[in-house]
Amino acid sequence: MTTETRIIVRPALDALRAVGPIKTHADAPTPSDME
Repeated sequence: MTTETRIIVRPALDALRAVGPIKTHADAPTPSDME
């Protein structure tokens, strides 16, 4: 892996890791949606 690739991939993986839990909670049905 080149340095350039690492500079691009690392922040992307960090972003996915940060967004992952948020997306999971956003996609989960809330009680108000189930009524």
